[in-house]
Amino acid sequence: MTAIPSNNRFDSFPHFVRTGFEFIKSECDRLQTDVFSTRFFGAKTICMRGPEAARLFYDESRFERAGVMPARLQKTLFGVGGVQGLDGEAHQHRKEMLLSLMSEEHITSLSNLMLEQFAKQLPRWEEQEQIEVLDAMHRVLTYAVLEWCGIDTSREDMDQVASFQTSMVDGSGGLGPRFWRARIARKQADAWARKRVLETRAGLIKPPEESALSVIAHHRDLQGEVLHEDVAAVELLNITRPSIACGRWIMFAIHAMHTSPAAYDDLRANTDLEAADRFGEEVRRFYPFFPFVAARTRSNFEWDGYEFPRETRVLLDLYATLHHEDHWVNPDMFLPDRFFEDIDRKYLMIPHGGGDYSINHRCAGEHIARRLLRDAVRYIADHVAFEVPEQDLSISLTRIPPEPQDRMLLTNVRRRNLVDAPAYVS
Repeated sequence: MTAIPSNNRFDSFPHFVRTGFEFIKSECDRLQTDVFSTRFFGAKTICMRGPEAARLFYDESRFERAGVMPARLQKTLFGVGGVQGLDGEAHQHRKEMLLSLMSEEHITSLSNLMLEQFAKQLPRWEEQEQIEVLDAMHRVLTYAVLEWCGIDTSREDMDQVASFQTSMVDGSGGLGPRFWRARIARKQADAWARKRVLETRAGLIKPPEESALSVIAHHRDLQGEVLHEDVAAVELLNITRPSIACGRWIMFAIHAMHTSPAAYDDLRANTDLEAADRFGEEVRRFYPFFPFVAARTRSNFEWDGYEFPRETRVLLDLYATLHHEDHWVNPDMFLPDRFFEDIDRKYLMIPHGGGDYSINHRCAGEHIARRLLRDAVRYIADHVAFEVPEQDLSISLTRIPPEPQDRMLLTNVRRRNLVDAPAYVS
């Protein structure tokens, strides 16, 4: 048994700030390994990439999540007390509740609401000189997911709801003002969600029985107690926030339509949902979103000849796994046709985490993200024409979460007619 290779940095956080998504990948390449040790904020940390590392990482007998999540993510993105920080039976029980909302029927309903919003918003986009894709998609998805959750959108300040939910995501990986805006947004979001939970329990509002708001408000833990209103609020936001955050995936899909015209031509020529799903899956693989997930070793163990000490933080790199040269052909090219082949979806295709949905800490919202992205891609390809004005579309891998420098601006957005030729003009 040998010690895990070290990158010999006094502390890697400054280097991570400079390199972002490429930090673990570049260090693995430099050290010619898929696992290395380092220090983050003075704490020993093991970094890994690749499907075999993912298989290990999601071994619940060896890793735990409780207390591992960085405080900055709890105070912005995830909140305190949510399913992401639970282990064992408590995690499985809470996860089953969330997965009950992810049936085919439920997800179809959400997607239909999104498509209805596309149809409602498109005439407005036609009247605007230009639209900022990310803001437009956030608006579409905010209306859709709130209605799907059983929340009366006519009683809401929709711009405000969209703003604090998107700020939580946008600032979670930021520094300085962006991070503090996310902290404020988290408090606003928690208060908003807590009020909806308490209104539901008091009978002041009556969401449909099978809606997310009703299910979460009345869910009981393993001791038979309803969730504390603060925890129920966190879980409600764990439904709304990632659904609205799918707007970033849709923005990246439009970015790919413009920057990978051959792939877009294939999508336009093949009008089935399978082609849209392949395009959407390549968007989720190719584009960065969040760089890694964290856990902590429960005890000492050996893996692949290396010693893993107990109570050590471990980071599994999602982006490096999705761009691993040993497991993907031309990983830095946008190639939707790669999804004609069988892909290891448990431990290789892991943009939302890996492992088993019902047992492991894989994001339950992945079902929603994949479906919304597929149906949005199909709708935009079939029904929306647009032009892409001159702008900076480069994507910095040091910004978390990333976005094009000019956030993807479109002009001359219009409803596509059957005689329309090409979908965009570069």
